[in-house]
Amino acid sequence: LRGLLQLRPPPSPSFLLPPLLSPPLLLPSFSRAHKRDPPLRLSCHIHRCSQRQRTHLQSETAHLPFSLFMRSCLALHLMIMLRPLSGSARSRSLSSLLAASVVLLLLVAHTSAHTSATASADKQKTFDQSAWQEVLDTYLHLGTSISDIPLYAVDYEQLRRGDDDDALHDYLSALKSVDLSQYSDDEQLAVLMNAYNAFAVEMVRSHPCKMLFGKICWPITSIRSISGFFTAVWDLKAGNIGGTEYSLDEVETNGRAFTDPRIHACVVCASVSCPNLQPFAFTGSDVEHQKNQSMINFLANTKKGLKLDEDTNTLTLSSIFLWYQSDFETFEFPTLNNGKPFGSVLSFVMAFCPDDVLTYLEAHEDDIKLEYFDYNWHLNALAATGPPSTYT
Repeated sequence: LRGLLQLRPPPSPSFLLPPLLSPPLLLPSFSRAHKRDPPLRLSCHIHRCSQRQRTHLQSETAHLPFSLFMRSCLALHLMIMLRPLSGSARSRSLSSLLAASVVLLLLVAHTSAHTSATASADKQKTFDQSAWQEVLDTYLHLGTSISDIPLYAVDYEQLRRGDDDDALHDYLSALKSVDLSQYSDDEQLAVLMNAYNAFAVEMVRSHPCKMLFGKICWPITSIRSISGFFTAVWDLKAGNIGGTEYSLDEVETNGRAFTDPRIHACVVCASVSCPNLQPFAFTGSDVEHQKNQSMINFLANTKKGLKLDEDTNTLTLSSIFLWYQSDFETFEFPTLNNGKPFGSVLSFVMAFCPDDVLTYLEAHEDDIKLEYFDYNWHLNALAATGPPSTYT
């Protein structure tokens, strides 16, 4: 190195850039990140592109300009130290070092500002839910009941009448091009919950009857009637998100990956005993309040959500609390129970049940017996495709 520097004039900053820009020097953080923390990927998939992943990747890239700056300064210092220079030459070299340092510092500042601005923009980006809200405003009817169970019913017959399903078609089309990795966790979860509900509605709308004996198309009375001979309806491809086809089960699984048990009051499987399809589209900005409201609404329904019998000291809950018991007991979510798991279904229920039920449970918590409602799989339908309905 000394011989090389003595044979050539003092190198300018441009002389240093090619070797410093080579991949082994410029990208060490990424290769180490993959070996050290394999779960963090450079590309995020539908199940969850978390804010933690995006922050990690942004911090990795943010180090690159600073690393370039440090290497450049070190190289210039080495040249000054290794080559014997006269006073004027040393002064010129120091000036070159100072100029290079200023330029690279400006590069660092610009890149950091760009990274911060990008991260901020990602957090604020929202997905347009207006088409799904239009569907709910038009076809969801509150204050109905089926088999003596109060619920919000969907007018599937009206949806099947041709042009009236434009809003649903528009929403399903918009989901095909969504890139969930561009959104915050709250926005992603809102999209997934709305997508599940829209896919379930579309499943029923597009399957008004089921062929029997190859000749008779018999009206369906349950979403489970859509199942194939070997495949349950939950495993059939139901819709497209971001260019990939997903089943209802896959969408729900991706939503559960956020470890928030309240999702079970937000996704609706088009059945009477499911939680009510809410009259609002979930949005990232309001999803925290909307999840609470959905769970409170569900547990306030004494026919399918929660019923307390003080005479027998029995609390009857939806079968959902039995099927997904581990979610309610073990899931940890920052805004629930101080970020700690509830430990039991009863503890979770006490956080959202009506006040009079809570008062009783607090006094008799150790003696409560849990039972579960039978699940009614009839369609949550307003029209003749479901069982007879009464309207209040």
